[in-house]
Amino acid sequence: MTVTVEIPNEDTLQLLLQLEKMQMLKLLVDDTQELKHEIIQQQVHTTTRGFGCLKGMIHLSPDWDEPLEDMKEYMY
Repeated sequence: MTVTVEIPNEDTLQLLLQLEKMQMLKLLVDDTQELKHEIIQQQVHTTTRGFGCLKGMIHLSPDWDEPLEDMKEYMY
C-alpha cells in the first residue's frame, strides 16, 4: 500500500521536520530519565553494603578451632 502526501509549501515541510525532531527528543529524554532512575536504584542497593554489614549475623561455635577427632592420628 502506498500513501501519497502532498506538502503545499516549504514552510509546512519545515514544521513537519521540527515536529519529528521534537518527538525524537522527547523519546530520548524519556529514555534518559528511565536510565537515570535505574542507576539511582542500583546506587541505593550498593550503598547499603560495605564492611561490617553482616556484623552479628555470623556466629561460630566455641570449639571451632579444636582439633577434629578424625585428624588426631595425623597430628603429632
